[in-house]
Amino acid sequence: MTTAGRAWVGVHHSRLAGLVMIITALASLICAEVSVRRLGMVVFADPVAALLLIPAIAGVAAAVACAYPTSAPLPDPPRAALARLLWILTWTTAAVAAASVGVLAGADVDAAPIARNVLVCAGLATVMVVVGRPLLTWLPPMVVLLVSAMFGMPDQSDPESDGGAYWWAVLIADEVTPAMWVMAGGLFLVVVAAYVAVPFSGARRW
Repeated sequence: MTTAGRAWVGVHHSRLAGLVMIITALASLICAEVSVRRLGMVVFADPVAALLLIPAIAGVAAAVACAYPTSAPLPDPPRAALARLLWILTWTTAAVAAASVGVLAGADVDAAPIARNVLVCAGLATVMVVVGRPLLTWLPPMVVLLVSAMFGMPDQSDPESDGGAYWWAVLIADEVTPAMWVMAGGLFLVVVAAYVAVPFSGARRW
């Protein structure tokens, strides 16, 4: 690794993000066949596969890796924008890989919904990095995930219910439609563009 590369890694929370990725991979493997009915005092409308929840952790870790941990300004040459692009794509790819480990253990959940959830959660978490509030990276994914799990399933006694989640509760859906890919990919790409465009000296302070 070049000196510039080591410096780039050094000014980000790479070790913390890497540790969380390892924990995520282990959790994915251990919880491959686990369904969650509640988180503490929060009761879900229906049991949700743990592998649909774990991507939230991986997505937040990817966003944390993109946060700049000090208020000291740094130069922002054109190549820094490319570095930011490669950085967030690399960590998001790592997040998808870590959250998908459980698929190898024979989980009922496919890799596609896991990847979708990582894109959504990483995008939501990185919004807080872009606006300069990286300590709150966990908040948007957690709120969306809990609201989806609590209210995202229609009443199964409703004869008009198709048994699936509401269209907006994509994080608890165990299948992926083209519309979901468009939504998840579009959100992620918009946030990536904002992250790449924001001057390095301003918005990624820890």
